Amino acid sequence: MKSGIALIEVLVALFLCMILFAAAARLSLTAIRSGADAEARTYASVMGHSKLSSLLNLPYTAADLDPRWHADPGNPLRGGGLPFYRFWQVDGVEGGKRVVLFVAWDCGPRTGAADLDSLADAEASWCPKVSFRGILPRD
Repeated sequence: MKSGIALIEVLVALFLCMILFAAAARLSLTAIRSGADAEARTYASVMGHSKLSSLLNLPYTAADLDPRWHADPGNPLRGGGLPFYRFWQVDGVEGGKRVVLFVAWDCGPRTGAADLDSLADAEASWCPKVSFRGILPRD
C-alpha cells in the first residue's frame, strides 16, 4: 500500500514540474519576441530619424520636399535582417512645409509594408511602424 502512495506522489511532482517548465518556456518565448520587436523598432527609429534630419536640411525647393507622397528609392532598407520601408508625405502649411515620415516593416502575418500608397494607407496599416513629424520653415 505504501508503494502506491509513493507512485502517486511522484506523478503529482512530475505533473507540477511539467506545468512549471511549460510556464517558463512560454515566458522565454515572450521575452524573445519582445526583444525582437524592440530591436526592429530601434532600427526603424534610427532610419526614420536620420531620414527626417536629412529632409529637414534639404533646400526648400528640393524634389524630395515636393508636396506629395514619397517612397524612399532605396526601399527596402535592411537592418537586423529585416526589410524596412520608408515613406513620407509633404504638405504645405502656413509658413512652410510639414513632413510626416513613416518607417514600416512586415511582421509575421502582417505584411504589406511595401505597398503603402498614401498617408491614409500608412496610418491605417496594421504593419508595425514608427512615425516622425517635422516642419520645414519657409526661407
